[in-house]
Amino acid sequence: MDSIPGLDFPAKDTKIWQFAKDNGYIIVTHDNDFNNLIFIRGFPPKIIWLKTGNCSRKITADILIRSKQSIKELFSSKEYGLLEFYK
Repeated sequence: MDSIPGLDFPAKDTKIWQFAKDNGYIIVTHDNDFNNLIFIRGFPPKIIWLKTGNCSRKITADILIRSKQSIKELFSSKEYGLLEFYK
């Protein structure tokens, strides 16, 4: 994995959360810990939670590409901070 300036690897979830918040990023994850953080801390950052189990990068990419409109809506929403995808 490439290093990201300002974020150590491996990074704790709370560090990733703060980094995403500070930089206007959306977190894409399979990890339910970020779901817990959004309920505790609110958003931003916003979360895309992939509840797809173990799948290839291609399948993950296909899900995200097919969901482009939903992701755009999440990005611009002031009401919603979490988008869940299932395989």
